[in-house]
Amino acid sequence: MNGIEVGFVYIFDAIKKSSAVAIKELMSQDVEVIMLTGDNENFLVFTLNS
Repeated sequence: MNGIEVGFVYIFDAIKKSSAVAIKELMSQDVEVIMLTGDNENFLVFTLNS
């Protein structure tokens, strides 16, 4: 409004419950797992805590 940001929208895919299991399995096999995102840090932290 009047050139001032008054809100924002987040759109994201739901994280599958099996993802955590798959990541842990890869890590147990000494596979280095990284997460790449174009989102801001707050959204990254939200996603990792989900």
